[in-house]
Amino acid sequence: MKVLLIHRYFWPDTPPYALMLRRIAKQLADDGHDVTVFSTQPSYKDDYAIERQPWSEQLDAFKIIRQGLLKETKKKILARIANMAIFCLAVFFHILKNHYDIVMISTVPPIGGAVAVRFATLLSGSAYIYHCMDLHPEIMAHAGHLRQGVFFRFLLRIDRKNCEKALATVVLSEDMRKTLLDRGYRNPENIHVINNFELRDYTSEEQRQGEVVSGLLKEPGRFRVIFAGNIGRFQGLEHVIDAAEQLKSYQEIEFVFLGEGGALKQLQERAADLHGKSVFFCGHQSVNVARKVIADADIALISLNAGIVRLAFPSKTMTYLCEGVPVLVVVEDDSELARMVRSAELGYVVRPADPHHLASTILSAYRNRQQLYERRKAIADFGTACFGVESVLTKWSQLFHKAFAGSYHV
Repeated sequence: MKVLLIHRYFWPDTPPYALMLRRIAKQLADDGHDVTVFSTQPSYKDDYAIERQPWSEQLDAFKIIRQGLLKETKKKILARIANMAIFCLAVFFHILKNHYDIVMISTVPPIGGAVAVRFATLLSGSAYIYHCMDLHPEIMAHAGHLRQGVFFRFLLRIDRKNCEKALATVVLSEDMRKTLLDRGYRNPENIHVINNFELRDYTSEEQRQGEVVSGLLKEPGRFRVIFAGNIGRFQGLEHVIDAAEQLKSYQEIEFVFLGEGGALKQLQERAADLHGKSVFFCGHQSVNVARKVIADADIALISLNAGIVRLAFPSKTMTYLCEGVPVLVVVEDDSELARMVRSAELGYVVRPADPHHLASTILSAYRNRQQLYERRKAIADFGTACFGVESVLTKWSQLFHKAFAGSYHV
């Protein structure tokens, strides 16, 4: 098939999907499909400059086309809105001009990107796959960016139509699937659950040898709780700082935050008295360095505000597990993630917004650190079997194979 994969950000840009999409594209090209990726120049982080990439190039047996956009930053709201419109229009006309068999769009840009693809594929006689990394507009409402009024309901109707008209709508968990069904979904047979896979980088062995990790590794005798990924407003990390405050008398226990995000400054201010003692902020790191630091930790933290687990799935989970690190998940008790952690004995589950429960659980993990260490191989085996790159890419191959066979209920 002639396949188009669309996302605003693509390798060597830094968000997880930018890396994952390169592997999906290569897998589909290796399967014999004619694959094109439609994206933009790297621009995800304002303060993490990546050199300009070719506007069109061949990579790993697939083609990349990059659309030019206005210069923007996270604070330039009008420029960001304009770029979303430019990108969606460019996607629309590119599909009409090139006549693909299958187009896959993710949720960046949200809702509008899928609308552009839906109408373009309708006019061109092709089909599309909607890869829902998170669910909009519900997640916008949770972030406080959108009130649940008339406009929210309007966007919800649009995105429900985006999902229903897709050849396949792919979500990351059964919780997300249930959220779609709760919308009053009219085409439930086209919903498929394919979760993310562990992140691996593309650096050469020479580049890896030059990466410095020694200053990020824990000192002997320390018990490290690590959080790696976006430090945003969905994670409820203020409660983690409150738990660290309750545990400050245990000098061996430390909290390390690896990453950046919109809530970083507020988190640093909240942790001011603990900063450099039991709480450390290490900024953005390459995937390879991050994996080494994660593997060195004693327990890895996954924290989400109440309700978010129904709308998204934390991609850091896969890398944590594939490195064999026990996890501490702060999510609702009845979520798929919590059930998985308990049934496979991967670590601990803590209810959201309860620093006291979180602190007592971390203390229990510290006291049982030897048992946690003994579980690491079993955890790594579980992670590789469920979320290893090869395991998940096989599911993508099967999905596109069924599309190739002409089944429009994949």
